[in-house]
Order: sequence, then C-alpha cells, then structure tokens
Amino acid sequence: MGVYTEYLDNLAFQDFRLLTQERKKQLQRISELRGGRDVLVFAADQSNSKLIGNMASISYPDILPITDQLSVLKGQHLDLIIETPGGVGEVTEGIVGLIRKKYENFAVIVPGWAKSAGTILAMAADEILMGQTSALGPIDAQLAWQGKQFSAHALLAGVDKIKDEVQKTGILNKAYVPMLQTLSPGELEHASNALAFATKLVTQ
Repeated sequence: MGVYTEYLDNLAFQDFRLLTQERKKQLQRISELRGGRDVLVFAADQSNSKLIGNMASISYPDILPITDQLSVLKGQHLDLIIETPGGVGEVTEGIVGLIRKKYENFAVIVPGWAKSAGTILAMAADEILMGQTSALGPIDAQLAWQGKQFSAHALLAGVDKIKDEVQKTGILNKAYVPMLQTLSPGELEHASNALAFATKLVTQ
C-alpha cells in the first residue's frame, strides 16, 4: 500500500490536532535527514475550489507569519519547503531578504510546484531540491486585474498581437474593443515594469 493511500485510509488524520502532530513529526524527519537544519513550510492551498481563477499566491500578508516563524528558529541553515503558483515579486524579495539576514545557507525544497515568484524564490537559494514530479515555472510576473490574476507577459503579448493584426489589415477586430476599453496605458506600463523587476530579481 502506498503512503498516500495509508494516510487517506487513516480516519484519525481527519482530526486537525493529529494532523498537526503528524506534520511536525515528518518535518522533524526531514530536518534529521538534512543534518539538523531548520525546516519551514510555505505552502499555498491550491486545492481550494474557491481559489480557481484567483489562485492563492505569495502576497503581502505572508510577510508577518514568515517573520514570526523565522524568529523562533535557532539554526544556521534553513530548508524552505515551498508550494505556490506564484505571487508578488516584491514580497518574494522581502522574504529572501529576511532569510538571508538570518541564515548562512538556505535551500528550497519543491515537492510540487513553485511557479513564477516561487521560482524566483528558489533561484535565490544555495540549493534546490526537487523530485520527478516537481516543477518550476517561467519567471513571469502575475498581475491582478478586474478580479482576475494573470500573466504580465501574456497581457503584453496579447496587446502586441492586436497591434500587429491592425497594422497588417488596417482594421481593429470588434471582438477586442471591450477588452481594450478597460485597459489603460498605465496598466500596460505596470505589466512591463513587473516583468523587468522579475528579471532583475533573478539576476541578483
């Protein structure tokens, strides 16, 4: 029987208190396997159906709990287990700054996904540990617009495609009009700046 099935079949783990105990036990095992390093988990709930179309991501409210958790850890080396679809680049920069200020060395463990800003965070580590099903993603800033979260690169590429089409045909497809009416030059500039900032972060 697989480990996953074993956990699903164990009804005791429906109890949050027991789940917390088991989680701490497994994190302790990881620490021991890694030579006694501090271990911290930073994970988004990507399975929550309420988040579809506006997935959980690295955001400003994450700074406080990360700061709080780092304050109680006492080692010199950190393993950060991360699971995220992405998020805000500035917050990622802040988290990396907090970790680098405290630790001589830190590694990122990616059991599943660390996309976009998660990839930027991983690139800041001294070591990245991944499995066969783990995935990093493109360094692409995510933007929130009209209640949706989407790629800055995709927005700019879409606008460029419309420009090219108009230049070739001399006609603007009416299907694009509703979208273009809600898009300001400032938002396009914001998308361009976000992409440049992501590139700068990875370079650093």
